[in-house]
Parts: sequence; structure tokens; C-alpha cells
Amino acid sequence: MLAALDAYATLGLLAGALSSGFWTLTYLLIIRQGRRDRTYGMPLPALGANLSWELIFLVVTLAHGALDARLAMLLPWTLLEVGIVAQCLRYGRDEFSHPLIVRHWPLVVAGTIALAFAIVLAVVIAVDDAIGWYAAFGQNLMMSILFVAMLLRRRSLRGQSMAIAISKLLGTLFAFVLALGWSPPTLHAHWDTLVPDRYTPISPVIAALYAGIFAFDVIYLVLVRRVARSHRLTAAAP
Repeated sequence: MLAALDAYATLGLLAGALSSGFWTLTYLLIIRQGRRDRTYGMPLPALGANLSWELIFLVVTLAHGALDARLAMLLPWTLLEVGIVAQCLRYGRDEFSHPLIVRHWPLVVAGTIALAFAIVLAVVIAVDDAIGWYAAFGQNLMMSILFVAMLLRRRSLRGQSMAIAISKLLGTLFAFVLALGWSPPTLHAHWDTLVPDRYTPISPVIAALYAGIFAFDVIYLVLVRRVARSHRLTAAAP
């Protein structure tokens, strides 16, 4: 019995570690591509929501004294998101033509992040989302849609790449694998074990959100591949 519980916990920890690793890689790749192309690689509303989620649960984790894998995940994510915000502030105004947006770009960025923070915090409180399970999948769906929209708007791979698309898809896929067996409605009593020690069925809300995420991640992957192929053919044309 104890061996079965240990194996179950190990599987959950592995899924969580893979999700965390691929999302960390995604952020690093976004920063690298943004530096190369002199732009930002994450849509601003998604950037605001992600940073807000990470700040909220970084504070919650520290308040619980959980100096463990949660902190090792959240702290690098937060710092990397701050790096993406810096790129957004530096290069973002060049993506727009409206004079008010260009003139007040730092205010636009700050206002978007503040609004995202208020919404994410309100959702977490309203559904008693102790570790941000519902908020994370909800904002991930928004992000997946916005990545597709960003690619269609830019009509190029500026700030984007196939590696980003693949890493992003895998990061959320492994988070969903974790949610399949470890997603009770609230996890307030969950801090001492990292993952629950028994099976808890996935919430239908999370399942529905992930269906949308997966669909748009695949669409994004296909579009990135098509744009990359088109650029290669154009470059090779005499």
C-alpha cells in the first residue's frame, strides 16, 4: 500500500516537474527570441495575467513557509516574466501606430498588468482556488488564443519560434496530466505533500478549458510551421 502511494506521488511530481521545466524553457525562449528580433514575444494581456498569477502564488507560498519545489518553480518564473515585461516596455510601442498608445505605452503596460492582477485575484478568491488551478488554466486558454492572434497580426515569426510553440504546448500538456489525477476543488490542506496522496478526479471545468488550450496550441503550432516554411521559400526564391 505504501509503495503504491509512493509511486502515485512520484508520478504526480514527475508530471509537475515536466510542466514546470517546459514552461521555464518557454519563457527563456521567448526572452531570447525577443532580444534577437527586438520585440516582445508574449501578448500583453497574457503577460499581465501570468505575472499576476505568479506574484500572487509566490506570496501565498512564502506565507505558508513552503520553501520547496513550489518556490523553486515560482521564483524563476516571476523573474523571467519581469524580463519579458522589460522587453515589452522597451520594444512594445513599435508594434502599434495609434499615437495615444505610442505616447503612453508604459502606462498601457502598467494598467494592463494592474487590471490582470485584480481579475486573477478576484477569480482565485471567488472559487477558493488555493493553488491557482482554475486561474492558471483559464488564463492559459486566453494566452493560447492570443498567441494565434499575435501571429496573424504580425504575419511573421518576430518574437516567436517553433521551439516556443512546442515547449508551450508540452508545458500545458503535462500540467493537464497532473490535473487528471490531482485536481481536487481546493488544495488548502495540500502544502505538506506537494501533491495529494490519493486520486482526485479532474474538474470538468479544467477539462473543458484544456480542450480549448490544446486546440489553439495545435493551431498555433501549425501556423508557425506554415509561416516558417513560407519565409524559407521566399528567401530561397531567385
